[in-house]
Amino acid sequence: MFENDIKREEEILVYSDPNNPWVELYFDRVRFPNGHMGRYNRIMECKGKQGVAVLPIMDGKVGLVRQFRYPIGEEVWEIPRGFAAPDTDSRQQALRELEEETGISDKFCKLVELSKVHPNSGLLSSEVQLYAALTFTGQEHTLPTDNETSRFQWFPVSEVLESIKKGEITDVFTLSAILIARELNIL
Repeated sequence: MFENDIKREEEILVYSDPNNPWVELYFDRVRFPNGHMGRYNRIMECKGKQGVAVLPIMDGKVGLVRQFRYPIGEEVWEIPRGFAAPDTDSRQQALRELEEETGISDKFCKLVELSKVHPNSGLLSSEVQLYAALTFTGQEHTLPTDNETSRFQWFPVSEVLESIKKGEITDVFTLSAILIARELNIL
């Protein structure tokens, strides 16, 4: 703990629904570093399970999925992602998400751990583990028919970087994974 930490005095759950396991909302009582009491919102996603996101890479190209994201009302290009299932480590879950959303199985790639990220540390208590999937050249990948994505496509890195500069790719996991993969010289 740091000297300037905000300390939780009382955890107050204000929203939870057994039919909605994806989110819980807290409005905690806290003590600020100056001693004053206050309240702080905190959202816990998926009962605190770790999320995963995977950046597919093959022959200097990046694989992205096209998804409609209801909260922002838009279709977006992003890397495959999801929450870890109970009793599943993040590597296993990353491989599962990769296959579900792209058709790429673990037989056709090498998974590399990149880093973890906190998507909005001022409000969300979630943590997401980022991976790169170094996909073997020449492998055919077929999207499953019960797939949750609209489309999967390989893009040249230069095209993805240009889309980022234009503000056309805005997903925090995609941006983070690309930055880290470039810094590690695997992209």
